[in-house]
Amino acid sequence: MRETTTNHPELWARAARSSALLLCSFVMAGLFVSAIATPSASAQVQAKVLEGKVLDAGTAPLPGGIVYLQDQKTNVVKTFIATADGSYRFGQLPADTDYKIWAEYKGEKSKAKLISSFDTKMNVTVDFHIAK
Repeated sequence: MRETTTNHPELWARAARSSALLLCSFVMAGLFVSAIATPSASAQVQAKVLEGKVLDAGTAPLPGGIVYLQDQKTNVVKTFIATADGSYRFGQLPADTDYKIWAEYKGEKSKAKLISSFDTKMNVTVDFHIAK
């Protein structure tokens, strides 16, 4: 005749300890995987700032000049209208992306410039000169 665990409290206790140990192992493994799979703050992609001025052929500002910023991964274009002193600023740009940037003022365009993801500077300054 075969004995069952209902008649032996020791077997119940051993089974409960084994189950608890197994559950604890799964929880610890899950925490370990979560810790190595989640990037730390230092491993996350940093943000670049791109700023500068839109100027005429000399050094006079061109307020109202439009600066175009094209993400080379997605081809999405953002724009910024230069302030009274000709300034523009794009902040919080992913540093792991290449960008093409150019300016336009009253139908005249500047030369386009490429901002490379390999450039490690986090603050990039690009001034545009447009002949009126």
